[in-house]
Amino acid sequence: MGNNSNSIAIVTSICKCLRKVKIPHVIGGETLAGLTENSLTKYGNNITFYLIDANPGQLFLLFVLLLRHKILFKVKIIDCSIVYKLRKKPSVMKKNPEYYLLYPLKTRQDQLQGKIGNRNVRFDRKDLNAGSIGDIFYQGFRLPVPKDSKAFVRKYNQNLFAAFYKRYDIYLDGDAEAKAVMLLEKIADLLEKDGNEYWLDGGTLLGAVRDGKLIPWDHDLDLGLKYKSDEQIRNLVKSLKKKFYVRVLPFSRKNHIWQLGKYRVLKVYPRKFRFGRGRLCADIFIFYEGTLEKTREPVYKYGVWDQNAVHDHHVLERLSSLTFYGRKYSVPGEPEEFLEAKYGKDWQTPKKNWHVSLDDKTLDRAC
Repeated sequence: MGNNSNSIAIVTSICKCLRKVKIPHVIGGETLAGLTENSLTKYGNNITFYLIDANPGQLFLLFVLLLRHKILFKVKIIDCSIVYKLRKKPSVMKKNPEYYLLYPLKTRQDQLQGKIGNRNVRFDRKDLNAGSIGDIFYQGFRLPVPKDSKAFVRKYNQNLFAAFYKRYDIYLDGDAEAKAVMLLEKIADLLEKDGNEYWLDGGTLLGAVRDGKLIPWDHDLDLGLKYKSDEQIRNLVKSLKKKFYVRVLPFSRKNHIWQLGKYRVLKVYPRKFRFGRGRLCADIFIFYEGTLEKTREPVYKYGVWDQNAVHDHHVLERLSSLTFYGRKYSVPGEPEEFLEAKYGKDWQTPKKNWHVSLDDKTLDRAC
């Protein structure tokens, strides 16, 4: 991910407003982790702050000050957590794609506590008091951070990435496992009937090859699909909608994201009543044939979590099959090579804490 000087300038404006209303604050979350590696946006383009003991009066004044800088301040509930979401709006008809998240932390005895990514997080108060917060200069801009940022990141790594390693309201164990298998079968039936080249992907493939079952701490199903034409995807969506609740997600319009086509991923859910959707979800990622810009190497490109990702062309050029829960499914021709490319050489070692934005190896080559 590249650094954006305009985004950092906005961060500086936000810090100035926070100082004016006397709200103690610090760069936090994955942003702080990236900053210790000299890349503010290494783990995400949306900058994270922690606000310490902000009161309603201060927050109202902050709202007013930010408006003068053409920065919108909104209160959001994200993953059951209260967060203040800021976004630069240069004009009435235009707003920047990047946004900034301010998570409130409150003092409870000798700790600062908050809720991030539906997880309760705690920091020792001594690690985020006035004496332990300082400034660094990054690309000419002044940013507030813990004085020993690297030690802070080591100590609170799980807290800093809480928005990534969040808890989901469904996991593929017990009754959910049986329902997920049924959903997978129905989607595969439809994909095969329409002549689509698809395969088990991501955690679903990992579970199938490594464990012979769905990973019980996974929360969704993953499939890949070769793009042939817009008509192919339109027809597929139409067929899926006859049986399921379907969301079609496009590629992000952020500058660094490949614009491969109209379709990035199809999210397929069981129907709940007539218009609602169930909690189970199957993601069908759309893969586009292409080449890497620097090496001209043939690859299959796709997009995930506002990032570009690739697989070697030969890994998906030929598909094979694998029996999973008594049914044959398409899988990459060399599934072990596919899994190593995505999860690393230790792909056979189970990991409960894994997130595509942080751990997926197919993102590295696309940067």
